[in-house]
Amino acid sequence: MTPSKKVLIILILFVWVSVLLSLFGAVDLDYSEIIAYTLLFLGITVFYPSFNKKDKPGIYFGSTIFLIGITFFTTSYFEIGDTSQILIPSIVLITAISSLMIFLADTSDKKFLYMGLLICAVGIFTVTDRGNPEIISYIKSIKNFTGKFWIIVLLVIVTIFVLSKERKKDQQ
Repeated sequence: MTPSKKVLIILILFVWVSVLLSLFGAVDLDYSEIIAYTLLFLGITVFYPSFNKKDKPGIYFGSTIFLIGITFFTTSYFEIGDTSQILIPSIVLITAISSLMIFLADTSDKKFLYMGLLICAVGIFTVTDRGNPEIISYIKSIKNFTGKFWIIVLLVIVTIFVLSKERKKDQQ
């Protein structure tokens, strides 16, 4: 069985078990959290092998899926008054970061660096234009976010470990 099929089976099992445990009250997960974890897992699964192969569309879509998962994770754990206010800045910043990820895979292709930095500047402008960013509230939110973020780090490490182990088996 190929690594991608194994990961897909694990992903389907995760969603299935999460929904069942949530329905029976064994865990306190709402559907946006399940979607967030699913997108995070799927994004890593697409991104990691694509990054190793320098497959630009895979890198872009994998990082985009992962970052959409981060957005779902953020909105499910933090009170955001009007989530429509973060839609445009999120899209812009996700596009910028995904472009920068392509550059990191192939540093000789500078157009993705320039495009990513330009789009990132637009994203930062959009965030400051649509909201009222204050450095103190930003630091507090980062502190709160890192307290919740450990599960994502664990998910990334486990997924990369499984994928790299499968890759080593395939190479032998």
